[in-house]
Amino acid sequence: MARVLPLVATVATLTTAGLALGQATPPAPGGALGQTPPPVPGGALGQTAPPVPGGAPVGAEPPTMAGPATPGDGLPEDYKQAFRRGANEMYRGKFPEARASFHEAHRIFPNARTLRSLGKAEFELDNYIESIEYLEQSLASTARPLTAEMREDVTKLLAIARGLVTTLWLVTKPGDATVTLDGTAVTLDDRGRIPLVVGKHELTVRAPGYMTSRRKLDVESGPETRVEVTLMPTIPARAESSALYERWWFWVAAGVAVAGAIVAGVALASGGKTYEPNTEVMGAVQVMALEAR
Repeated sequence: MARVLPLVATVATLTTAGLALGQATPPAPGGALGQTPPPVPGGALGQTAPPVPGGAPVGAEPPTMAGPATPGDGLPEDYKQAFRRGANEMYRGKFPEARASFHEAHRIFPNARTLRSLGKAEFELDNYIESIEYLEQSLASTARPLTAEMREDVTKLLAIARGLVTTLWLVTKPGDATVTLDGTAVTLDDRGRIPLVVGKHELTVRAPGYMTSRRKLDVESGPETRVEVTLMPTIPARAESSALYERWWFWVAAGVAVAGAIVAGVALASGGKTYEPNTEVMGAVQVMALEAR
């Protein structure tokens, strides 16, 4: 499924030089033309921060991600470090690492801006259901609340994410069947519904005493997709009886014995003359034996 990128433009600014990204840096005051400009504050051991693709220096944070942070703002230092690290990783496209950093920042100081950042990271990882949950929480949170610009940004991203998620309404018979989606067991709500990302999925439904059902789903965008699954009961194996008269070979042996007795009786009654056996009698005995199998 094609990825949908958020409709948010990000502009990085080199605040230490006071110039927009992409402009030339003027020489240091008093220095000769062509000399190396002074190091950028915040670089490793006073050195100039190395560039990343796009020309932005390592540590440059998109304003729409990081938000204002000033000395004396009362925020824990370890929180600020984790948040800035996450913002830098997002800017460089390292979304799993960014998510981990934002989780650490949120653990230290839960607030609306960490929730917003987690929602952005989940969106970039195609986890649209989790993204919606985080973004909705960020709008409702009153701890370090979002600015008007941030709220507008979240609202736009929510509209995109919601268009990529639908609701699966699953009706199973029996009703207590176990449901697995894409290899992961899921729990339906009391109405049999669960949010589902638009696209292809594999649905598995099983229950004791029933045959397992597996089917492919191609879910389209929309408010709801209804699927009904009726499991077929398994056929129990017939228990073999131990009674002698219920065994098929007993009736075969009995039929042979009866036929032999008839032939012997006829021979004795005829005074030693030979007669062909009555095929109708033999056939009836065989039918009895077959019916008993």
